[in-house]
Amino acid sequence: FVDEDDLIFTQRISKGETAQIPEAPKKKYYKFEGYYMDSEYTQPVDEATVYNENTTVYAKYTELEKKLEHGFYYYITEDGNAEIVGYEPSQIGQYPIVPFSFEGHDLTRIGDKAFSDAPISEIWLPDTLTEIGADVFENCAFLTINYAGSKQKWDNIKIAESNEAFDTAKINYDRTEYIMDANVEDMSYTDPNLTVKINIIECNKDCCIVADIYDENRELYITKEIGCINKGTTGEQSFEIPFKADDERHLIKIKFTDTETKTKEYGDTIGEMFY
Repeated sequence: FVDEDDLIFTQRISKGETAQIPEAPKKKYYKFEGYYMDSEYTQPVDEATVYNENTTVYAKYTELEKKLEHGFYYYITEDGNAEIVGYEPSQIGQYPIVPFSFEGHDLTRIGDKAFSDAPISEIWLPDTLTEIGADVFENCAFLTINYAGSKQKWDNIKIAESNEAFDTAKINYDRTEYIMDANVEDMSYTDPNLTVKINIIECNKDCCIVADIYDENRELYITKEIGCINKGTTGEQSFEIPFKADDERHLIKIKFTDTETKTKEYGDTIGEMFY
């Protein structure tokens, strides 16, 4: 049993017998497609295959598709997760924000040298990461890393030893502004309520949408929860802010908060409206 020119497994059997099928070695960024009797991969073999002579069995692998999204090159690996392996300099800019997922698959790994020589000074990383390869930020001196999770969660990431950039990098934890990317498309008033249309570009955590409502003196009058969205939600969403006829509503600011206390803000105000 061979993979190209590399020997995987050898066994001795008698003529007319079947052979034990070995587990195929894992190859990074490749998918194992099975064993074949010929190097052109036209005659598959399995545990029922009978051998009548000395035989070389060939392992077939196909390369995973490398894709580009948001300026990052990535693979969807065989374990169903995403891994960043490079970047497109013209697309990421000096302050790249690395997504939590690609095609609905959590980003769990940044591959070796993925950002080597990248023209970046600050980067945002998601808390879905479980592994960071070697020399990921090679030649990226005095880098600032904004991490969406806690320091404890960061310490649990498997980071390869060869990562000198981390010796000088400044790491900020719990950067919650990274959780949400959205903007208000429209706010339309229909007495006595207000309809808000929000275009959600990326949502990396279950969130509540709240409206801070201010009186004529620009003092906070009341905060109203107007809806919740789930992690992974994208596209235009509509919400209605209910009012009473005598409610103060001289200024309304829309923002995102945590789902439990409704007080921990995620990001900046995404839209506001004056009356």
